[in-house]
Amino acid sequence: IRYGGYLVNAAGCVDCHSKTDKGKVLTGTEFGGGREFYLPSGTLRSANITRDEKNGIGLWTKENFIKRFKLYSDKNYQSQKVGFSVNNTVMPWTVYSGMTETDLGAIYAYLKSVKPSSNKVVIRTFDKATN
Repeated sequence: IRYGGYLVNAAGCVDCHSKTDKGKVLTGTEFGGGREFYLPSGTLRSANITRDEKNGIGLWTKENFIKRFKLYSDKNYQSQKVGFSVNNTVMPWTVYSGMTETDLGAIYAYLKSVKPSSNKVVIRTFDKATN
């Protein structure tokens, strides 16, 4: 858990997976998702990565967590174009996919130790006028 906390801090997970105001994480929203990223096509929001079973990763196994990252380790992977039916985010999956399974497992253990957040996040809303 301590090593996972170190990695989470180094990767800056809390900065993206928390609500922010003027660039600062809002106390009490840590890892609960909801940070907004504005794109020409609409708004993307970070996911809740707390152990909350309904709105977070509480039902994920360690193996599922690691697999989610490792999906992007193929050097030929190409992200899909963002659109109404495409589940795409600003998460730099390909960057983090190079982490070892031990590192990812430690991150999972740390995230399972933090306070759960019931924050339900609508990941994306698109401006239909630009699509």
